[in-house]
Amino acid sequence: MDGAMTKAPLGGDGTEANPTDRGKKGTKRSVLMEGKGIPLYIAVDGDNRHDKMLVKGILDAIIVERHSIEDVIQNMCMDKGYNYPDIEELVEEYGYTAHIRRRGEEK
Repeated sequence: MDGAMTKAPLGGDGTEANPTDRGKKGTKRSVLMEGKGIPLYIAVDGDNRHDKMLVKGILDAIIVERHSIEDVIQNMCMDKGYNYPDIEELVEEYGYTAHIRRRGEEK
């Protein structure tokens, strides 16, 4: 799962001021992909929304049935923008093993 901010000068009501681009209008796209790069869900919101605010909605929206064998580990890889204890707990509540890069951790 990852998020990205994009410019949207003609986006209308669905845009917000981008905090990293001098307040220009933009949108936030958060994408959940499976291990081979196939997108499973895309969420779009105003640019000033933090990545962590979209996680629950994305996890709720997954429509692909997961493997039913309990021995199979289901991993969720996320970047530093999701490095919060409540997000790690939420991901684990949905049955995934969270792999979240920590702030200050080397690439």
